[in-house]
Amino acid sequence: MIRKNGIFALIMAFIVSIAGLLSTGCFATPGVALPRVSDYYKERVVVERKELRVGLTSGSYGEMFNEIIAPLLNEKGYTFELVYYDNVILPNFDLAEGKIDLNIFQNIKYLNTHKFANDNDLAIQAITEIPTAPMAVYSREHNSFSSLRRGATVSIPSDATNKARALKLLESARLIKIDPFIDKSKATENDLIENRLELEFITADMNKLPITLNYCDISVIAGSYAISDNLNLSDALIVEDRYDDDYKNVIVVRNEDIGEQFSLDIIDAVYSIEFFNQITADDSKYKEYAYPRHFYKMTNQ
Repeated sequence: MIRKNGIFALIMAFIVSIAGLLSTGCFATPGVALPRVSDYYKERVVVERKELRVGLTSGSYGEMFNEIIAPLLNEKGYTFELVYYDNVILPNFDLAEGKIDLNIFQNIKYLNTHKFANDNDLAIQAITEIPTAPMAVYSREHNSFSSLRRGATVSIPSDATNKARALKLLESARLIKIDPFIDKSKATENDLIENRLELEFITADMNKLPITLNYCDISVIAGSYAISDNLNLSDALIVEDRYDDDYKNVIVVRNEDIGEQFSLDIIDAVYSIEFFNQITADDSKYKEYAYPRHFYKMTNQ
C-alpha cells in the first residue's frame, strides 16, 4: 500500500516532468517561416476569424490589397475594415496590441529592426512577401546626376532603416561613399567617408518625400509612395536592385496568429496562380515591381 507521502512524491514528479517538457518547447505550436504555405498546417485545429482589420499606409500596397488580395479572400467569406495610418510607426504597435489583425506597408528589414528597436520586443512576424515597388531617385530639375552642383539638396527618409537604404542607393550612384567598416544597413549621414558634391541631406517621413521634389534637387523615394504620387519608375535617375530580398515588402500578423486560418488563407492567396497572373499581366501596374521569391519558382514551372 502506497503511503500518502509516496502519492505526493509521485504527483510532484509528474508536475516537474510536464514543466520540463514545456520549458524545452516540446508542446510549442509550430510557426510559419517564410516562405512556407498552409499545406504544412492541415492537421491543426483553428478558430476561424472572418472579419479582419487591416492596417495600411498611403501608397500602392493598399491598392494591391483592395484590388487583388481582398477579392481572393472574399471568395472564402472574409470581410475587411481598412485602417489607414499617416506614419510608419503606429501600425506595428497597433498590431501588437490587437487593434488590427494584420498590416501591409513595410519591408522585412524595417520590420525586423523596428519590432526590437528601443526594447520594443513586438510579438509580430511576416507571413509572406508581396510584390514590392523599388526605391528610386527622382528629380524635377535634373535629367542625370551629372548636372548636380556642389551643395545640391537631397531628401531621404527619416526612419533609420530606409535612411540607410537610401544612402546605399546614393552610393551605388557614386554620389557618396559609406564607411566600408560599418554595418551599411544602419548607415547615417555621419558614416560617409566621401561626399564629393557636399550634398545637403534633408530628412522627411516616407509619405512626405514626394512633396520635397518641389524644393530639393533630388529625392530618394520608396516605390509605393512614388507611384501613388504619379511618379514613373522609368523616369527615375537610378532604381535599387529589384533582387535585394532585404527590402521586399511583407504582410505581418501577431505571433499568436501565425497558424490561424486567416493567416494561412492570406498565404494561399498570395501564392495562388490567380494572384501571380494578375500581378504579371502585360497591363498590370504592378508588373515592374520586384517580385516575391516564390514568383520565380512559379515562373520556372
